[in-house]
Amino acid sequence: MLKDFFLSEIENSINSAVKDNKLGQMTEYSKGSLIIEKPKNAEFGDFAVNISSLARNAKMAPPIIANVIVEYLNPNNKYTVTVVGGFINFKINETILSDVIEEILLKKENYSLTLCQNLKKIPFLARNNSNSLPKSRKNSNFGTK
Repeated sequence: MLKDFFLSEIENSINSAVKDNKLGQMTEYSKGSLIIEKPKNAEFGDFAVNISSLARNAKMAPPIIANVIVEYLNPNNKYTVTVVGGFINFKINETILSDVIEEILLKKENYSLTLCQNLKKIPFLARNNSNSLPKSRKNSNFGTK
């Protein structure tokens, strides 16, 4: 839920910046090209997004793009934002955590149903069609009498 919230915040900011011609040569943003992740270094915050992938279309340096996007964010005391290179980092404040807890308490059992409905189907890996055992198993006597 929080990842979706921050992704939505970023995408709305990008769309506003594109509309105002603030992102260089970028004329449109297609959803789904950015991923919210946990920073490897906890000092950077709770969530981060690497916006370097936008540099090609915008013809701008990632740190400049990140700073433009941040100008369009509206934290409303829910989170703080920092820019490090081509990353936008989010630190959650207590306000957003209390909002999430309130939503969980209101929806109760239905909260998990909403999460499950939002999951994407995960494709199955193709099985080994060679019908052969790995080399380590071919020479063993496992399963023989």
